[in-house]
Amino acid sequence: MNKDKISLTRLMEEEGIDVKRLGNYSMALCVFHSDNNPSMAIYEDKFFVCFACQAKGDCIDWIREYKGFGFKQACEYLGIDNIKVAKKKREVKSLIQLIADEELHGVDTKNKYGKEFIDTLLAKEIIRRLG
Repeated sequence: MNKDKISLTRLMEEEGIDVKRLGNYSMALCVFHSDNNPSMAIYEDKFFVCFACQAKGDCIDWIREYKGFGFKQACEYLGIDNIKVAKKKREVKSLIQLIADEELHGVDTKNKYGKEFIDTLLAKEIIRRLG
């Protein structure tokens, strides 16, 4: 299976996480820290970012952290071909650097809102460029 076919929202729900859909994104309590108010956003059902603890990534990153899996074990759990994923992750890392170079000059990354802006912009731009 291709990881792009996995619904991150559905995966979280199958793992017992309550996810609230809000248009083209969803919100949930972050399972990676003590969370009383939903601080984890799921964009386009493919990427997540927690505005409190700064956890972020895709379905593989989420299940790795949630279950304590390594990369290979997470891919097996999700039924994903990990060779294709490793190549795609390298592409995404290169794309993140390119976006940062092109779009993020002058954004204060020490400021909470600057970090949120960057995370949101990166997620949306990655989705736009990679489809």
